Amino acid sequence: MSTKIKELICDTNLWYRVHSQGEVPPAGFELISTYGNIFDFIGSSRMDTEAGISELAQTTRSCISNSQLYPESFIQELLTVQFGTLSLTSDYLATQQLGRDLLEALANSEKPNDDKILQMQELVKAFKSIKQGAYKNTQIIKDELVSYLSSKGLVNAKGAVTWSEDVERAIQGAIRRYLCDQMNMFSKNHCLNPYEIVLSKSPKPNLNKFQVNWQDFPWHKVMVFLKTYARYIFALISIQGKKIRENDYVDIFNLIYLHRAYAYSTEDKMIGKHFRQENLTCTIHVPKN
Repeated sequence: MSTKIKELICDTNLWYRVHSQGEVPPAGFELISTYGNIFDFIGSSRMDTEAGISELAQTTRSCISNSQLYPESFIQELLTVQFGTLSLTSDYLATQQLGRDLLEALANSEKPNDDKILQMQELVKAFKSIKQGAYKNTQIIKDELVSYLSSKGLVNAKGAVTWSEDVERAIQGAIRRYLCDQMNMFSKNHCLNPYEIVLSKSPKPNLNKFQVNWQDFPWHKVMVFLKTYARYIFALISIQGKKIRENDYVDIFNLIYLHRAYAYSTEDKMIGKHFRQENLTCTIHVPKN
């Protein structure tokens, strides 16, 4: 009897280890690369130097030859959880293809001044801008939550916050509202038949849009992502001196793809800690060959 191959979502650092240390998937697993990995490669500071480009070239070659790609962006992937296949504008599809083209160009380039790399500098800048925007959005969520938790008496006299159901509910609520805004913005700008996630319990009929109450959105399918993101936000609030790293965005949002895979491979200490806090066991460390 044949054994079904299990799909293993990979964090970006795994691809550097596949190249440099010869790591291979466990028997019965297929490695999956994602838009998040492309995002990390293209937005990497390694793009700025010849040595960095050379390392990226070797790493992306390993990625392309050893994995199946999930090309959907983070927010696009969230929308497909609810609505299935999306009808996207030609401009967005062209941009999505450009990301794949740049990955191929990286795999076949050794210098920052290679023609294909130079032709795609605008996309490189765009990816870096998105990462910086995500950094700012996380900071906004954190600041708003501190104010909200204080107003609800969930911050003690010393300014400390303790994890509780009320705190988790508040953090997840803030995250979901942010994601709804992002999904609606993506749908408006990139979908031929825009969808809309509405906050009201009884959305008014709109013939031009398919509306869904955000409380009815299948959040359970991306619960690993939500719980990990909530723990991360809580750490920012509760640990003095804890700062947001730009790469945290990709590390956390990459978990969105888990709804259609079996497990996630990472050695990231932050992700591992939050997984343990939530008793999540859907992570596998890929061994060396």
